[in-house]
Amino acid sequence: MNHENITVWNSVPAFVEMLAEYEEYQRQVTSQSLRLVMMSGDWVPVSLPGRIRNLFQNVEIVALGGATEGSIWSNHFEIPEVVPEDWKSIPYGKPLANQKYYVLDQNMEDCPDWVPGTLYIAGDGIAQGYLNDKEKTKEKFVVLDRTGERLYCTGDMGRYWNDGNIEFLGRLDNQVKIGGHRIELGELENALNSIPQIKESIVEVINKKYLIAFICFDKMKYVKIDEDIFWENGINELKKEFVKNEEEIFINSYGKSLEKISAMIIFQTFIEMGVKENCE
Repeated sequence: MNHENITVWNSVPAFVEMLAEYEEYQRQVTSQSLRLVMMSGDWVPVSLPGRIRNLFQNVEIVALGGATEGSIWSNHFEIPEVVPEDWKSIPYGKPLANQKYYVLDQNMEDCPDWVPGTLYIAGDGIAQGYLNDKEKTKEKFVVLDRTGERLYCTGDMGRYWNDGNIEFLGRLDNQVKIGGHRIELGELENALNSIPQIKESIVEVINKKYLIAFICFDKMKYVKIDEDIFWENGINELKKEFVKNEEEIFINSYGKSLEKISAMIIFQTFIEMGVKENCE
């Protein structure tokens, strides 16, 4: 970046995180030529835009989304300099020019604002179908009877905000049911990643009963008092937050703060299964 004075960065969020991680530790990039960062293809962590802006002055950050079947990008969102604290993820944003999004229920009716549904893409970018695969084409490309528009079913869940922005809620095929509650694994990971002491996490389902989170702690977020108790103190801090009765968590938190309930349930599951923390 110093040699070529790169001005535009376009990648999945994970690569941008790698850049932020490297530069936060190494401080090797001296060029301030980067003016635009575009991220697509996955969730954008709510903390990432701030980290990038701390490294590069006056950079514009844009989140994009869509599908190959809709000509790659169909929506965009210009991420503000200050991301609201109550956001669980960076919004999908609004449709690009000549593109259109529908959020539909199982009866192919429009979902009201804030009500989740399946995301469908319409507009000039929609593909004709899958080559030599009529069955899959028929399954994924449908006609909306009331308008005659041809739509592509993304297999994603989302909802419209009242300002016209779309919030991405995850994949239909990435949802699991635990204790009678339908849960999106990606949303759990975002909730865990919002905890200051956690740098990165991956959530998996075991035996259709337990949620297991693989967590990478962030050393930069701890106050180092003594080398021997450095990690132990950090984990004990987390335990104080999450060791609560699961039933009480559901009653008091479910539907009010998904961030809290997601993290609490996972850590409660750890404790019930007798999983020992690895601090190495």
